[in-house]
Amino acid sequence: MSLALIFHELATNAGKYGAFSSARGLLQVSWMLSGDRLGLTWDETEGPVVESVGAAGFGTKLLKSALSSFDGKTEIVFLKTGVHCTMQCRIPRS
Repeated sequence: MSLALIFHELATNAGKYGAFSSARGLLQVSWMLSGDRLGLTWDETEGPVVESVGAAGFGTKLLKSALSSFDGKTEIVFLKTGVHCTMQCRIPRS
């Protein structure tokens, strides 16, 4: 559920302000497994130029904390070309 919340938040923001709000906008999502660790990357390009970023709101706080219970972390960088977000977490045993 944590990943679903993260992807929902990122996609919502991309639709409002980022790559999904532009006809030319692009999104690349990639992932990799290494042992019991999952790494994900969300890269937006060709959207509106990121001019400034306001104070962290609920969504940013959610992104930063959602994976903590899985020994994980999320890092968000607001580049001029778009949002770059990396996530990593431990994969729980079933």
